[in-house]
Amino acid sequence: MRMTSGIVGSRSILAVLLGLCACAGADAGLMTVVFEGPITSNTLPAGNPFLYDGPVLMRLSITYESTAPDVYPGLDTQRSIYRGISSVNISVLGPLGIPLYSASGDGASARFLITDEDPLEELGVVTYIDQLSFLDSSPATSEHGTLTGPDIMGLPFWMVSLGAVDEHNGGGPLSSDALPTSFTPADWDHFAMSFIWHVDAGPNVCILSNQLTATTTVVPVPGALLLGCLGMAMAGWLERRRRLR
Repeated sequence: MRMTSGIVGSRSILAVLLGLCACAGADAGLMTVVFEGPITSNTLPAGNPFLYDGPVLMRLSITYESTAPDVYPGLDTQRSIYRGISSVNISVLGPLGIPLYSASGDGASARFLITDEDPLEELGVVTYIDQLSFLDSSPATSEHGTLTGPDIMGLPFWMVSLGAVDEHNGGGPLSSDALPTSFTPADWDHFAMSFIWHVDAGPNVCILSNQLTATTTVVPVPGALLLGCLGMAMAGWLERRRRLR
């Protein structure tokens, strides 16, 4: 009986390890980053739905392939364009998390642009200013995007834009040409994002936040999740069988 119990216990441990390994088998390249911050500027007409005494939060969620290559490698040594974006979601949340607005798209027209090696010299010290921007748009724009959301006060949703600045001397998040996998605000010098609505006879209007937080997670592969769940289920079944014996 002890030998049987030991064998079953070993199988149980093996099943647990199998499940953990499968869960660890997430695609390290596929990431979701969520930017969130309070509205700090609102140029929409008076009476728009984002005017509250309490904080109103803007949220942008981007799922992207962090290992995506430069679309035009070698064409421009100071600019790199990256696609590989599978989904984009924006939302505006009022006090207590009340949803005020949402828009979404499949990311087909979205892109990251990295502009690097813009030197700034101050007092004899040269700092390299690299910039990352993200852009996605609605079908009505010249970009012919897929990001769609309802009109605000008769104004069609137009575009979402994000900008991040990295001032470094070789060790910042944009010190290489690859897309970053972390957007921890402390590692960057400036963040800002805006949601924009189109005006035919005048400048476009927007809400903007320059007080952003960012969280990044790895997106698990569905097959790995299934294998992990099966492994955990096997572990539970073997443990129950051991106790019955």
